[in-house]
Amino acid sequence: MIRCWLFKQEISHQLDFNSPLPERVQKHLRQCPSCRAFHESQVQIAEQLIATAPRHLKTPSPFLHGKIMAAIDRAPIYAGREQRIWRPGWTAGFVMLGLVVVFGLLMQHQHSRTKPGNVVATRAELDSSPSVGLEPLASVVGLPITQKLRELSQNLDQPLEAELHSVVHDAKQALHLLAQNFLPDHVLESFSRDGTGN
Repeated sequence: MIRCWLFKQEISHQLDFNSPLPERVQKHLRQCPSCRAFHESQVQIAEQLIATAPRHLKTPSPFLHGKIMAAIDRAPIYAGREQRIWRPGWTAGFVMLGLVVVFGLLMQHQHSRTKPGNVVATRAELDSSPSVGLEPLASVVGLPITQKLRELSQNLDQPLEAELHSVVHDAKQALHLLAQNFLPDHVLESFSRDGTGN
């Protein structure tokens, strides 16, 4: 059965290339009626295809040459551009590099948490400490005390307040300039007499 399948493959291959069958295949065809019938059917199909081939032969379109030449003339426009190709090797390398960096940072963070100088309190120590305010808890956990937090907050608020005053001043100047350029003179004079103008 498997031998017949292999011989049938050989028969198809030889007929596709219009080659004579090897002696061993011819010997098998004399002994096997199934393969002989297959060979005869394949020969008939090949003869029919050869006989009808001239009818299906078509000449190319007369415009085909012009289309090809136009495509060749347009080719230099795109020839200088390099195609960006996704390269899985580079991508995998960058992913691995990112993972190594993240792993290194995590290890460094874990190492800094377990240094002998760091204060790490157990749950029993936190429960037994007097809870007068945040200061005892802050000293055990390592948080800054409330005074330091207030100073830090004020230091962070100062640039924001200065920026807010600057924005308000700029907005007032812009409104004053718009008023001078677009409002009639008698309206501006009435504002300056009322004391509302600058």
